Amino acid sequence: MNDAVEDDRELLRSWLRSNLAERGITPTKAAKEIGVATTTITKFLNDESYTFTPSTPVIAKLERFFGRPAPRSASGGVSLPEIEASPLPADSMPEPMRRALTALTGARKHVEAWTMHTNALQAAGVLPGAVLLVDLDEIARAGDIVCAEINDQGTRRTVFRLYEKPYLVAATFEARSWMPIVVDDRNVIVRGVVTDRLAGRRLS
Repeated sequence: MNDAVEDDRELLRSWLRSNLAERGITPTKAAKEIGVATTTITKFLNDESYTFTPSTPVIAKLERFFGRPAPRSASGGVSLPEIEASPLPADSMPEPMRRALTALTGARKHVEAWTMHTNALQAAGVLPGAVLLVDLDEIARAGDIVCAEINDQGTRRTVFRLYEKPYLVAATFEARSWMPIVVDDRNVIVRGVVTDRLAGRRLS
């Protein structure tokens, strides 16, 4: 195994250990929570002779479980798809943001907070670090910013786009994101509508 891959594996181990410690759970418990074999995580963390790295679908499940993106490869070693946004649990918010969330959501029950990590909506004024509130009970209308889920060969990822029925459209200056995505309600579904934004910390 080359040094670049091993460096990336060590970054992934550090990320995993940090999140496990913060949650106060064991690798076995985490594996059961995301529905994978316990050895997938325990051997990766503890067995130096174990050469396999958790697959992209497994890492995606861990990201959803912890609500934080895993480290991306800077060396060309372990290659992971870019994570566009991650859920932000209320108990991890600063107190002023938590109060703002309560004031904005009111009696609404099915509202999620997400932190944006990319420039997919830059031209719509949503920059990396912005916190978006998604109402899962709202019906999307043309021009809304929506939270959508894409199932790509068994790997689920969450994206934020402008909704122009039946398409999801990026609002960005990055040409690689210009291709519209068709909402087919099978592999691409709209989960909810962004109704509010909270000012988050600007990400570099």
